[in-house]
Amino acid sequence: LGSVLFVMVLFYLVNWKDDDIRRYSWSIISTTVSIFTAVLVFSGVKELLFTLLEKFLPLKESEALRLVAEYSVFLVWFAAMHAMIAYQAGAWTEGAAAEMHTHHWVIADPMLAAFGEEIDEEDVRNPSGVKSIAYVDGIEVFVQKRHVARDTRERRTKCWAMLFAHMAGFSAISAGGELQQSALLRGSPLTAAAAAALNQALL
Repeated sequence: LGSVLFVMVLFYLVNWKDDDIRRYSWSIISTTVSIFTAVLVFSGVKELLFTLLEKFLPLKESEALRLVAEYSVFLVWFAAMHAMIAYQAGAWTEGAAAEMHTHHWVIADPMLAAFGEEIDEEDVRNPSGVKSIAYVDGIEVFVQKRHVARDTRERRTKCWAMLFAHMAGFSAISAGGELQQSALLRGSPLTAAAAAALNQALL
């Protein structure tokens, strides 16, 4: 019953009459899904990787090797995050900058399933401005001139940046926890707190 009530509240919030409420509701849902997805992917990849490494390295017997492995995994996720951001932003794509400055007419009515789809300029009633009316399948709809490629890259960059940032963050937490549980630093609350400061300095 609680789950049904929770879903009903979500539907209510994402269809609220206030634009800010709808936007922040979707933002919170997006962040929450990203966090749980990142936990699932990071945990699965870590378990698989460490299971394979244990066949070749004595990770269970050596704290030093486990620490090196943990921080190495973090560095891989951190580098993957930057690589994904660069790729989605078009830093490695030739002609991406020129493409992102190109305007296209798109359907601007969020109540339509075709919202955001490009349309031909000849279907626009007054193409001289940035907002107008167009005829789509014989129906008048609101249209707007937008940087479609830029908006797409921005949306995808935010999506993948958030996902990889969470995975890199969970990797840093895992490495810091391994450092804090090491024989050298787990002896007292003071050394445990020093582990947190040391982990922050290393990162």
